[in-house]
Parts: sequence; structure tokens; C-alpha cells
Amino acid sequence: MIRRNFFYVFFLALIAFCSFSQVIAQDKVLVPEMIFGIKTIVDAQISPSGETVAFQVSRARRDDEGPGGAISEIWTMPTKGGQATRFTYNERSDRQIQWAKDGKSFAFISQRGASPIAQIYLISLDGGEARQISKAESSVTAFKWSPDGSKIAFLMADAKTQNETKNEKEGKDWVVVDKNYKYTRVYLL
Repeated sequence: MIRRNFFYVFFLALIAFCSFSQVIAQDKVLVPEMIFGIKTIVDAQISPSGETVAFQVSRARRDDEGPGGAISEIWTMPTKGGQATRFTYNERSDRQIQWAKDGKSFAFISQRGASPIAQIYLISLDGGEARQISKAESSVTAFKWSPDGSKIAFLMADAKTQNETKNEKEGKDWVVVDKNYKYTRVYLL
């Protein structure tokens, strides 16, 4: 019994030693600066034709990019393999890819320019600049094409009242939890 226990302890110690020696032998050690280079694929949507996949690549914001959350860009790639192409260039995040029914373009949610309001944009697979297709009063949080591709339903919280906007400009921008709740409503384009 003691001999068997000794064997197990020796075997576990040998495994631990081998694992530890491999960690020491690595050239690179993870440092905080390396975290900014890590990119993750957050969402992937295949076109109706099945020929192209559009996906969202997310990365941490660098110090020189100011405060805020992660930044996401949209890339495309042939489903049969090949070179991925960056499709959107934005200082903020582009997210929630939805293909148009014809598969020649896709819509997504984005904040562009100085506006704090996220809108729905449409971009053609042929390239060019994304075109804003919504004019929401507050940020669009989600959207979906109709089955026939003729309409888009989107969700948006109620916009700030004139009094709330005035108070915010005067520095009275505190938020009281469970007070002045904003409802999220469905709208159509």
C-alpha cells in the first residue's frame, strides 16, 4: 500500500516537474501590453448565397484611444477560404451584422463621428462607405430584417427629454437608480 502511494506521488511529481520545466523554457511571458494585441471573433454571419461570411473582430482599446470599451471591426471572407478583408474602419465599435436578403450588402449598428447615438448602417460588398439608414433619437440596441427584406425592425430606448438634456448640460448628470426609467420600444424602417 505504501509502495503504491509512493509510486503515485512520484508519478505526480514527475508530471508537475515536466510541466513546470516547459513553462520556464517558453520565450515569451504574458505581460499586460500583450493583452491589447489579443483579438477575438465575436459574431459571424454567412451571406444568403453562402459564398461570404462577415464577422466581427473585437480588441481591447489602447491607452492612446481614450476611455471606453472594446473596439470591434467587421471583416469579410469567402466561405471556401482565402484572404480575410477588413470591411469597416471606425474609432468605435461596429456590431450586430445582418445580411440583406439579396446578399449584396449587410447592415450593422455603429456610432460614427462625434454622435453618441448608435445607428443602423448599410454597406455594399462591392465596397465604398457605409450609409446610415436609421435616424434614431437614441441608440439602436438591436435590429432584424423582415423575411422579405423590405423592412427593418429595431429596438431603441426612449430619448432624453428636453429637461434631462438641459440638466445634463448644467452638470446635473447624476443618475438615480429605478427613477425616470426609459422604456425600450420597437420601431420600423
